[in-house]
Amino acid sequence: MINPAALLICSCLWVSYFATGFAFAFHDVNGALQAYDLRKNKPRRTWAHYLANMPKQLSNLFVLFPVCMHILVEARADTITKPFRDIGVQDAINLVIGYVIQQSWLFGVHYALHTPFLYKRIHKYHHVPLAYVHSLSAWTDAYFEYIVMELGSYVAMILLAPMHYSILAVYFVYLGFSSSVEHSGFYINATLDSRYHWKHHVLPNCNFAEWDVLDWMFGTLKM
Repeated sequence: MINPAALLICSCLWVSYFATGFAFAFHDVNGALQAYDLRKNKPRRTWAHYLANMPKQLSNLFVLFPVCMHILVEARADTITKPFRDIGVQDAINLVIGYVIQQSWLFGVHYALHTPFLYKRIHKYHHVPLAYVHSLSAWTDAYFEYIVMELGSYVAMILLAPMHYSILAVYFVYLGFSSSVEHSGFYINATLDSRYHWKHHVLPNCNFAEWDVLDWMFGTLKM
């Protein structure tokens, strides 16, 4: 039986990601977003594009992810499931530290996945043709990549900077939303803007990070 706090955290990401992803998909398929499409002068996507790689993604999100979160919540239950009255400044500090840890992990592993050996064997499954890069493709990853890069980033964040599950739940709402937007292929406004990560899918030797400060620090930033 999955820990209730872990289930809440997972549910926040699931709802945020799929609600955002299907909203983009619905308007894209119906032609409402054509003016904002970064794939200029390309035919709009169909539902077949949006659903093509769903099975692999579902197994990542609904099997591997909840198992990982259950283990992490149980391991740091002293902090994650403490009473609400005990939430304090340290939780806020750990949120900032945890963000830096998680984003740094993602950047480092993602950069490594672009070495020829790992790209050819693992990461190429994420770099599909641009018509299949969209708001519902963020976690279309090989199992090894999803475990090491995505789940590994959660492990590092939660073990090193644990915080109350309510804060984690809000953070995972953000992760679900931002991951969908980043892969959507649209630039609508400052919030719904996928240009930064989209450039990585067009030019895979730049913009490895989700937090652009890391790309700036390591010389891989391209605006």
